[in-house]
Amino acid sequence: MKKAYRKVLPAVLLASTFAVGACASSSEVDDLKASVNTLQRDVAGLKSDTAAARAESAKAAQEARSAAAAAQQAAAEAKAAANAATAASDKSDRMFQKSLRK
Repeated sequence: MKKAYRKVLPAVLLASTFAVGACASSSEVDDLKASVNTLQRDVAGLKSDTAAARAESAKAAQEARSAAAAAQQAAAEAKAAANAATAASDKSDRMFQKSLRK
């Protein structure tokens, strides 16, 4: 007899669980559907926000690269101007020294 209960008991428990689970009212199901729809809209909004943030981040990165390139160009131009000024100063000094020797 005990063996029969052991075999039947799990099936009875499973059947009763399904029976209790099936008692959900239609309003609860409607509430769950509404919650799912709300979550789907929220996820879609988050995806849109994420895409916009990625685009803005890419734009900022491009602007940063452009600014870095412009700064590098300005530094090169400043170095060239400093070299030219040094060369002009050296030439002027040599000319002055030459004129003193005469």
